[in-house]
Amino acid sequence: MVKEKKCLAAGMLLFSCVLGSCKGASTSSPSSTSLDSSSSGSKDDSTGKYGLTLQYKSGFRILWLTDLHFGNPTNTSDYDEEKEYTHLRTMIEQANNPDLIVLTGDTFEKETTEQVDAFITFIDSFNIKWAFTYGNHDSSSLISDSYYINKKIMASKNAAFVDYENDDIYGLTNYYINLQSNNKNVYRLYIIDSNNYKLAGDGGDSIYDVIHQDQLDHLQKIYDNQGDKAPGLAFFHICLKEFVTAYQGYSDGIYQGQGYKKDPFGYGYKNNGVYNVMKNCGIVGAFAGHDHGNDFDINYFDETNHMVLSYGLKESDLNYYQTDMVGYKIITLPDNPSSFSYSDIKETKVNYA
Repeated sequence: MVKEKKCLAAGMLLFSCVLGSCKGASTSSPSSTSLDSSSSGSKDDSTGKYGLTLQYKSGFRILWLTDLHFGNPTNTSDYDEEKEYTHLRTMIEQANNPDLIVLTGDTFEKETTEQVDAFITFIDSFNIKWAFTYGNHDSSSLISDSYYINKKIMASKNAAFVDYENDDIYGLTNYYINLQSNNKNVYRLYIIDSNNYKLAGDGGDSIYDVIHQDQLDHLQKIYDNQGDKAPGLAFFHICLKEFVTAYQGYSDGIYQGQGYKKDPFGYGYKNNGVYNVMKNCGIVGAFAGHDHGNDFDINYFDETNHMVLSYGLKESDLNYYQTDMVGYKIITLPDNPSSFSYSDIKETKVNYA
């Protein structure tokens, strides 16, 4: 079992298990959401149980939130939970009834079970479907059950979420959502755990982990089993090294885009081919958080690449932040997925009251 593998390796982690963020496999039962389960119709499709379906409509809008750090965050001496919830409510209401909310990690940091419960109740109260993946801070040393968050999410009314505890796939989220119109999948959203910290001795030029090979095999199998070549959007936390290349090209005027880079790139410790797998799976947009001072959206388009690489806008003033880079993004999906571009992503900066 992956759960056993990860916990046995706990003593080897550089930071994650010391701080209580050792991740195991995913939760023990499928999501109780009212979304339809997705299936390709293949007789041996073992990935079908990881799929959900939402109805697509023209102008489908995704409210993208990242790096809230609710809980007991570091670098924060004056944590005011009421203030933070007021700010988050303002943003969700300003987003004007999006079709889906996606949270791309570090929603929590050193949180308690009570804080998890309060957040899920809050986000669920808007009656908007919402998807969730993990960052490097979400698993808390204050919660003994490493699957507590997933279990609570699956018990909520509006979560678009599915995962399984004993599935032998690394990470806590490895699922997908088909956006469907007239029984055709117009887009496929991949919700992926990019994990937290690398194991001691792994080498590389970063302390952060990567999306593991078995997760990539799972991603490829989903794409193959669905068999429809639906264009995809991938949501995760820790950026890919290709973000560096894209930003350099953007700075040099080679690629079109928008936004800024004020933080170093916090990518994973090695390039293990994640981008190439995503490209092979028809993914046209990759969305990461993690680096609180980066918010760019770039058309990484050339003779061999066609993917929008995008950083989220940090949602809160918790942990560390740039005072002029707090807010949210809206992703509006064009009816023709081949036209998807950085210009379909709009950010809104929201000051605290």
